[in-house]
Amino acid sequence: MAKKYLFAAGGLLLTILISGFISNLFSKKHTSTSSISYAPTETLKSSNAQTITSSEISIPTGWTQYEIGETYTLAVPETLELRHDYDVYTRWLADSLGLISNADAVFQQKKLSTLSKDGMSTYARIMIQKFPCSPGETERHNEYPLLTDADYRYLDEMVEAEVVPASFIEHPSWRIIAINDNMAIEGRYRRSGTEGPVNCRLYLLSNYDEIVKLIIAYREKDQDLWAEDLDKVIHTFNWKYPK
Repeated sequence: MAKKYLFAAGGLLLTILISGFISNLFSKKHTSTSSISYAPTETLKSSNAQTITSSEISIPTGWTQYEIGETYTLAVPETLELRHDYDVYTRWLADSLGLISNADAVFQQKKLSTLSKDGMSTYARIMIQKFPCSPGETERHNEYPLLTDADYRYLDEMVEAEVVPASFIEHPSWRIIAINDNMAIEGRYRRSGTEGPVNCRLYLLSNYDEIVKLIIAYREKDQDLWAEDLDKVIHTFNWKYPK
């Protein structure tokens, strides 16, 4: 994922990714007690996202752009809503499953917040979180990450931990992509869901002393509704202060 030494000495980045991304995302494991199809990493969080109107990149018409944690920006289509602590669905997650998340922001299909029939009839998620690193511990925003076989094994282990309690239908395939003068690691995979396969994308974006993890997921049988828009979301990402 990063400079050679980042995965050396016991896998520092694996510690950042798995310990930071996974262990701290949950207060406990859970099992599904509802027909609602939620992602393994989504839960309760006061959002650090706020809408903004200015942008240096092209945003599709009708989309809303958010500044998240005063660090990076992302835009989402009008078919998604930002989750809040006070939403009915969020309270259901907390009260029924006792889950707590440190995600900076979670976006979900519109009307899920009220547990409406329309909101519960499909499934789409965008989950994003930033993690700090020591300066130089990861690449600058536009540096190409040189991944070794060991790095790919660590990435596979990270995603495997993400998927629990679901299971893989298709294991991750990895590639490096350019996003608005930023480099990103992309992993594509498919996992099980309560109503059939779920298509997932996981992105890791570095910025010298910080890493963002972004997960995009939608129910495969509803891909005509979600695929075109959600495939565009990553291309709206930008660091506010690229390093």
